[in-house]
Amino acid sequence: MHTSGKPADLLETLLALHNEAGWLLNRAQMTLDKQWETILQNVSPRHVCVDVPSEAQVIHAPVKTLRIFVPEFPPLLRVFSAPAFAREIGYTDVRDRWYSHISNALETVKALPDGVPFEKALVVFTYHFGDDNRKRDPDRFAAKFITDALAWSGIIKDDSIKNVITVFRGRVNAERQGTEVMVADLYRDFEEYLTRRGLGR
Repeated sequence: MHTSGKPADLLETLLALHNEAGWLLNRAQMTLDKQWETILQNVSPRHVCVDVPSEAQVIHAPVKTLRIFVPEFPPLLRVFSAPAFAREIGYTDVRDRWYSHISNALETVKALPDGVPFEKALVVFTYHFGDDNRKRDPDRFAAKFITDALAWSGIIKDDSIKNVITVFRGRVNAERQGTEVMVADLYRDFEEYLTRRGLGR
């Protein structure tokens, strides 16, 4: 774009560039929203709203552990960041859904381990995927919904770094897919292990 260098011409040029940039940004946002709406229409039901049973199991030895299995995955981080997802499903709806999953799972056990809530805990997330050769990233899910649900349900004191260590892993399971959460009284043991290996504080 040519300008003579006069203040009026320069201002006109800047305004034109500003308007063009705004138009391009709006169009890009509309395109992204449309793409995410398409993704949501085709996403696996496990990622969104389907009523599924959850279960829990108490393991007393060798380490006090609470195992929870939900045949569903939390939202993908990249999907949850999409404007269309925020409008269609939203943080509150997903949070309440995982509160319900954890609560329903706890109803399947007769009694929780002694010492619950865990003052300090190692929380291991294991995502069970179908038997295929697709590349799977265990850290691609929004596990924050689950740790919040654990704190809300009284399983852990809170999910701060002073009280919780989280580990993410994946496993191929052709028979059953979903999210397994192991809450174990292993916080101090894990810290000591890292220290002995020269990886601690």
